[in-house]
Amino acid sequence: MASISRDTNMIHRIRFGSSRSHYVFLALIIGIPVGGLAVTFLVHRVIGAILLLVGAFFSYQFAKYLQLHLKSFIETNDEGLRALTSSREKVKISWDEITHAGHCTDTENHEYVFVYDENNDTLLTVPDEFTLFRELVDELESRMELERYSLKPGETVTERLKQLLT
Repeated sequence: MASISRDTNMIHRIRFGSSRSHYVFLALIIGIPVGGLAVTFLVHRVIGAILLLVGAFFSYQFAKYLQLHLKSFIETNDEGLRALTSSREKVKISWDEITHAGHCTDTENHEYVFVYDENNDTLLTVPDEFTLFRELVDELESRMELERYSLKPGETVTERLKQLLT
C-alpha cells in the first residue's frame, strides 16, 4: 500500500477534456445557435428565428449542465470524504462510516472508485476523469481494502454494488 501524507486536504476536480462528452457538449453549445442563424439567413427568417430561439434554449441547458459537471469535486481529509456532485448533491462520509469500497474497470478500460456507507445508504462513485485520480486510489488503499471489480458491458457501479449486497 502506498503511504500518503495526511497533513493536508486533497481536492479532486473533473478536468475539461477528460471525457469526449465535454467536446460534444461544447460543439452542441456552439453549433445549435449557429445552425439557427444559418437557417435564418439562408432559408427562411421566421423558421430560422424559431430555430435560433429553441437552439439558444438548448445551448443554455447544455452549458449549464457542463458547468455544473465541471464544478463537482471530491475532497479527502483526515475525517473522510466530502463531495459536491454534478447534480449539486453534497455528500460527506467519514472514514469509519465506509462499509464497502472498490475499484472498478469497465469494458472500455475506464476506471472508477466507489465508497459506500451502508448505514446511511450513501454511495459516492468517482470516475477516472477526476484530477489526481491515482492519488485518490492510493489514499483509499492506504485507509481500507479496495475490492477489485470488472464491470460487464453496460453495467454500472450501482448495479454491481446491489448484486454484492443482496
